[in-house]
Amino acid sequence: MTIAGAITGFGSGASPSALQQWWLENPVLPALARALGDSLNEQDAPYGLKILFGGDGVAEVRVNGEQHDAASSALASLPWPRLNPPGFVRSYLLVLHREPEEP
Repeated sequence: MTIAGAITGFGSGASPSALQQWWLENPVLPALARALGDSLNEQDAPYGLKILFGGDGVAEVRVNGEQHDAASSALASLPWPRLNPPGFVRSYLLVLHREPEEP
């Protein structure tokens, strides 16, 4: 279960809005969940996640303030638009626990 904050856009022109819209229309969190894998231990929950991406390939996922390389790489590999002028989006999430997998 995740509690998500606002998807905040910033930058120049229409780029921030385009990235916000892309995030709303694409499965960002499931891709990150796969990359986070077993690095989130249920006993240590909750976890704070910061997600930032935009510009010409900036992609960063931080877990409790520490960069998570696998999740950051997964975010960078998603087909979000690389726009000019640059824009960025960020959000903060609180990860409480994993949902049971569907059979």
